[in-house]
Formats: sequence, structure tokens, C-alpha cells
Amino acid sequence: MFSKIMVGVDETPQSRDAAALGEALCRATDADLLLVAAYQDPLLPFPLTFARDVHRARDARATLATARSTWAPSGHTLAVPDFSPARALRRVARDEHVDLLVLGSARDTEPGRVHAGRTGRQVLHDAAGAVVLAVAGRREHEPRLTRIVVGVDESPESADAFETARALARGAGGELVAVGVVDDRLPVDSVPFGEIVELSRWDEIIAERRAHVEALLEERIGADERVTRDVRVGDPVGELAEAARGADLLVVGSRRWGALDRVVIGSTAEELCRRGPCSVMVVPRPAHGSPEDERHAVGSSGRAGGR
Repeated sequence: MFSKIMVGVDETPQSRDAAALGEALCRATDADLLLVAAYQDPLLPFPLTFARDVHRARDARATLATARSTWAPSGHTLAVPDFSPARALRRVARDEHVDLLVLGSARDTEPGRVHAGRTGRQVLHDAAGAVVLAVAGRREHEPRLTRIVVGVDESPESADAFETARALARGAGGELVAVGVVDDRLPVDSVPFGEIVELSRWDEIIAERRAHVEALLEERIGADERVTRDVRVGDPVGELAEAARGADLLVVGSRRWGALDRVVIGSTAEELCRRGPCSVMVVPRPAHGSPEDERHAVGSSGRAGGR
């Protein structure tokens, strides 16, 4: 699953949340933990700024030492110079062969919520691997993964997210809840003279969709009695957020797109990273998919399954 986990660290309380979550994830996976802090470094060295630059490097190392001693004792630390924290994190993740990157929420995020800040959004939309946004206020509690929720649909990336969540739950000894959402938004067919809404057989449509979701959960879960099934009807974002209320982690799938195998964040995952009630992990499908997979990703990036 994960062999190396990296946490982005700065002076904010939210990065301490990320460090605490990174420690919990390492305990569940036996992965190595790397704490990374980026500090600004001038393009050219100037004597008048040398002392200030030394202070920035020293402050970054001090921030890392505090994060390690207080929230992530198993971690190694690395301070890197770069004007862009997102670019520094991506570079280190690539050079260190990181499987999972853990970030804190935005500075003004209220406790118990997750919200991607500027650095988080930049990393999420250009990541080469899985990314986690830590819920604000996590550092105030003992790091744990006692309840994990995973969104399930018929997409390949959802299948990979489910297997990742199942492995995490087993490693942490926690509960896993697989959630399938029956989308009840009205189906509208566009025609030259207007729109026809299929209301006459709406109850039948919802029943068919529910049966399909139940069959999908049965296929994914099989005879694993350690996984709880949860079928919901409604808006996928709202239902997943409600199902994850009180959980320690919500896992959703994403896509890789293009020659560089970057992660494509669908509307569901993006919205959950804006207002999720717990930490959110976005898991990409394995790299080097077939051309057909790429065409499918392009054609369906707006669906709930394109997380």
C-alpha cells in the first residue's frame, strides 16, 4: 500500500494536525514518515540578506523538530529552500518516491472541518500519488483511525480507493464503512424543443439505481464481515459528507490523466476537500492505464464517480 508517507509542515496549527495524522497513518501501514518544511530562498545570494536567509532555514528546522517531538516521533525531517511550498513538496515527493502526501487544512478552517488552502489545491491538482487533507483540530486528540469511510461507485479509481481504505482499516484495527450513493437528481434529456424530465417512472428509476448500488457493494465487499455497507439516496457530496461525520478518515478515488500521470480531481472529491467533516484522502488509480481508461476519464470527469 504505502511505503513512504510525507507530511508538509509549517508554523501553522493546521500543519500540526497533518503531522498527527501522518503518524497515525504510519502506525497503520508501517511506512516511513518524512516531515518536510519549505522556506523561502533568494534566487541570488546577497550579503545584506544572508542573516535573514539563515534565520529562515533555522526556523524551518526548529518547526520540524517541534512537530516531530510533539506529534510525529517516528518521522525524519527535511528543510528545503523554495519560493513555492507546493513546488517544493512535489519535488521532494518525486525525489523521495513518496506514496502518500499529508497536508493541513487552510489557516482559517474551523475545528472539525477540512478545507484545502492554496498550497493544498495546487498539490491536489498536480499530485503524482495519493493526498490527504487533515481535519482541523486533530492534534488535540490522540491520533487514531478507528472509523474509516470510503465512497464506492463503479469507476476503476473507486475500486482502488476501496482497497486502500480496507488495507488501512485492517492495519489500524478500525471499522470500515463502504458508502454507495443513489443519485436522486432528476434525469433531464435535452431535445431541440426543450427538456423532458422522466417523472412518470421516477420511483422505478430510483429503485433500479438502488439495486445497482447494492449489487456493486456486494461485488466489492464480498464475504468480508468487517466492512459495513451503507446505501444512501441523495446528492453524492452531501451524503458522503453526512456518512463521514464523526469518522477519522474519508477515502475517495481520483483519476490519472495524461502522459505525466497527474491526478485529476473530480467534482465530488473537490467539494469534499472544501467542506468535509473529517480528514479526506484522495487516491488515484494505478499509473499507466490503457488508452481506453484515459478516454473514459476525459469523458466522465464531471460524474460523482470521478472523485
